[in-house]
Amino acid sequence: MDMTSIMQIVITAIFAYKGLKVWKHQLIVKKQFEAVCSLAEATYNLRQQFKIVRNNYLEDVEGAGKKNNCEWYAKEFNERWKPFSEALKSFQLHAYKAEVFWGESIRNKTDKVQKCAEELRQSTRFYLNNEKADGEDFKNDKEYGKKIRTTVFETGVSESEFDIKLNEAFDELECQLRSFSQKIFGTKYLAEQAKKTKSAAD
Repeated sequence: MDMTSIMQIVITAIFAYKGLKVWKHQLIVKKQFEAVCSLAEATYNLRQQFKIVRNNYLEDVEGAGKKNNCEWYAKEFNERWKPFSEALKSFQLHAYKAEVFWGESIRNKTDKVQKCAEELRQSTRFYLNNEKADGEDFKNDKEYGKKIRTTVFETGVSESEFDIKLNEAFDELECQLRSFSQKIFGTKYLAEQAKKTKSAAD
């Protein structure tokens, strides 16, 4: 084998290696893109489910007086929590997938949302226990009772402590997802896509 043949093999290997690096980079970018999009969608769905499950309107489907029946309350909340639980499972799954790429920086944000979900679950249980006890659980601690109620339900008047915590958790996560998107695609690409979306809406 002469020097020319050796040089051709070396050059071919170099181009093949560079091509492989480009392919690997494209594959990683593709998977990051999928992770960001999936988690963003799961985040939006879960945020909507928080609003639905905390809706302070309880429809009296079985006639007057049934709203004071703890069994009716339990049934009502059980129906609300079914889609919420599904949305939470989806969120957790996509959060774990995102951690593969961004580790603690994304986990810190998704954990805050999941802690809010757990606080809401616990508060709902305390609220139902109080209904079962005919209001006795909150009787001697009205502030605690108010805190539980404003966690379980949106007041619609002013933001509760839980409202603030929940909104901050989602806002921080969404901000982090936007930051990842900018790193993957660049701000110019995202601006162009936003223009296209706005034009289509108009």
